[in-house]
Amino acid sequence: MDVLEKLNRRFADAYEKLFKGPGDDELRPRDILRRAVVAMEDARKEGLSGEIFVPNVYTITVAVEDEDERQLVQAFLDADELAQALAEKIGQHGYKTRGLLQVVVEEVEAGAGKERVKIVTRWDTSSSSPELQTPALAEPATPESDSDLGTVPVPRAHSLGEALAILTVQSLEGRTEELPLTAAGLQIGRGKQAGNGLVLATDGMVSKKHARLAWEAGRFVLYDEGSTNGTYVGGERLAPGRGMPLADGDALLIGQTHLHLHAPQDLLTVPSPFAKPNLAPQALQSLVTGPTYRLISDTGEAFVLASRMLLGRALTDDIVLVAEGISPQHARLTVREGMVRIEDLGSKGGTVVNGERIPASFPVALYPGDTIELGNMNLRLQQGEAL
Repeated sequence: MDVLEKLNRRFADAYEKLFKGPGDDELRPRDILRRAVVAMEDARKEGLSGEIFVPNVYTITVAVEDEDERQLVQAFLDADELAQALAEKIGQHGYKTRGLLQVVVEEVEAGAGKERVKIVTRWDTSSSSPELQTPALAEPATPESDSDLGTVPVPRAHSLGEALAILTVQSLEGRTEELPLTAAGLQIGRGKQAGNGLVLATDGMVSKKHARLAWEAGRFVLYDEGSTNGTYVGGERLAPGRGMPLADGDALLIGQTHLHLHAPQDLLTVPSPFAKPNLAPQALQSLVTGPTYRLISDTGEAFVLASRMLLGRALTDDIVLVAEGISPQHARLTVREGMVRIEDLGSKGGTVVNGERIPASFPVALYPGDTIELGNMNLRLQQGEAL
């Protein structure tokens, strides 16, 4: 369980005891983090060399009803922990900042017209490092008495020549080759003339330009280039042109050639839905007998969740949703180690979680009771009994 999830649970318990009600969803740390990520995405800018920069100062203003609520927010909405969580998101996307990442939490008196939670971003270059990649920690200014300020360095970006992972290739003849993967990526196919970095000339099922590995947002993503015989990850065929994020240990099949990706876990920060945990038998048993999840629509229809499911209006989707504003392949749900995540697949109408639109291609954790909006369809996550 990560730090933010522990905070969420402690916050919910304390809120229910203090106010004897279901709690205020807007004040949960993970919901505030979601809003900060959306604000970050809205303000991002592209640099001259193609790098993506995001603001480095995030001011979160919370309107509190009374002193009890103020103390609750001060106890559970920690600026340092929010800054660390936001830094992880920035690192996952491969973004950069122009200075030290700072999160400021302020409490103000609630009143007519005041937003419950307001997030303002800004750019502050006063603490920038020369490389603009790993800002050094600076001595923060002393905040006002009703503010909390957290600062963390942003994870560094990787150069194009730096080896980030190893791709193990097992040829049809039984030979094993190890190729270093860098941020430049890798084109895979049968012919040298097609610009392929990995040439599989002896595999007759490989197309001229078959697949492509790209380094995107702090992870390797595999694309099928419209090959005849397909590209597979974990036994599942990829849709042409749609990327699949990879994780350490993922098994790839291109034609008849088997490949495996090996990378440090601190580089591949977004887990692949195909990654299999290395667990002792008793731990594996606890997963097998763990909770099940289902989505409940606003009409009462229930959809039991499997480990990986596509949501959309296409007949080939795992959960077919017929409503206005839903794309053919709208979103992806994954269930791994008891955690449910949803990822918008670049849908036209977007995916909304608890009233906030989530960024595309960015897996977001879901918890029992969370609401999901896809077009005009409303769904709620519900936890079932153990299997």
